[in-house]
Amino acid sequence: MRDFAFKIDLVAMVRVRASDEKAARGIVPTVLRARTTELRLANENNAGQGQIATVTDVDFSIASIKPSK
Repeated sequence: MRDFAFKIDLVAMVRVRASDEKAARGIVPTVLRARTTELRLANENNAGQGQIATVTDVDFSIASIKPSK
């Protein structure tokens, strides 16, 4: 198999319960970092659906964190 990399524009809504906005903003990046278990589950799900592809890594870059209205 060959490796492919894609850059995509992504908009995510992350809801956080915290004592203040600063604390909430501080944990948002940790939520967006993929963990090994989550990648494994995604790959198992893809294989179960007959997809012949494996996610090897996910990396997010956060341009800004803004409150939702």
